[in-house]
Amino acid sequence: MKAIILAESYAEKESMDEINLVAKQISEIPEINEIIVVTNQNHVNRFDEWASNLKCTKQISILSDGSLLPEDSLGEVGEIYFAICNKEIKEDILVVSGECYKPSSLEDACKFFTEKNHDTVCIQTIQSKMPSRFIPVLDDDNILMSIERKQSIVPSDIIMSDICFFKAETLPMFDRYMYEGSNRYIYEGNTMNAIGSFIQWLCGEKDVYAYM
Repeated sequence: MKAIILAESYAEKESMDEINLVAKQISEIPEINEIIVVTNQNHVNRFDEWASNLKCTKQISILSDGSLLPEDSLGEVGEIYFAICNKEIKEDILVVSGECYKPSSLEDACKFFTEKNHDTVCIQTIQSKMPSRFIPVLDDDNILMSIERKQSIVPSDIIMSDICFFKAETLPMFDRYMYEGSNRYIYEGNTMNAIGSFIQWLCGEKDVYAYM
């Protein structure tokens, strides 16, 4: 299994402790054989230096998507697709973005993913008010029925955490999502390439489980 870290939100100096925490948790997952960090051209040297100093037993690869300005960004789904193509990935993947809200145990989430043998997204409750976020709608078996966008999040709301596990057979569907088009995207500004929009589309195509 490959782990893909979407690192743009980790690029500032004060966020490096957070990516260290995420990398440490990923390194503790036996199934992971490589950590792939996707960043932009402005920050690639910083992450090259970070990787060279990181004490980690996993292979680490740093990829630049070539963008220099925010408006040139590929977006979350575009960066995942870029990593899949660049590394020619044909196995299960774990995706972690900069808005993962300090995961409690990625290893436990990976065990859930392996047990269910289905694509899995991590969800969580929050402790304070937040702005607009994606809200999962689940059935009794914790299978995603849909994703909704709520404008004001309050404590006890369940939100998407931008930590996802995808089966190898799902990876070609990133190509479908980006190039076929669909009327099931969650559009709000330029959110077509947000993970939540892709998950909403995906759960209309196949079963996707949620892990708390």
